Amino acid sequence: MVVPVTDVERTLIDAVVRPAYSGGLENLLQAFSQARESVSVNRVRAYLKQLAHAYPYHQAIGFMMERTGYDASSLDRIRGLGIDYDFYLDYGIEDPLFDPNWRVYYPRWL
Repeated sequence: MVVPVTDVERTLIDAVVRPAYSGGLENLLQAFSQARESVSVNRVRAYLKQLAHAYPYHQAIGFMMERTGYDASSLDRIRGLGIDYDFYLDYGIEDPLFDPNWRVYYPRWL
């Protein structure tokens, strides 16, 4: 039996789209941290362009990458997709903080 699966890059994107399905933002941060040495940022960019989401999930991805220590050139490749909208990292965030660099609202504990 053949079971189709995605790769790490697509999995990270899917997890950002629905953090609750991945165990929440804390697990998402851990996933980005663990993937840092093996993830292809070029592949992430290619998937994001192909998926053409209506929402700016790339801003949340860039935020997560920055928070977990990705290098400046990786961040610049994601930032190159545009930082045009204010966006929430997850649903139902009460009294969030705002990161003006990525234009993302995030929980205070993060």
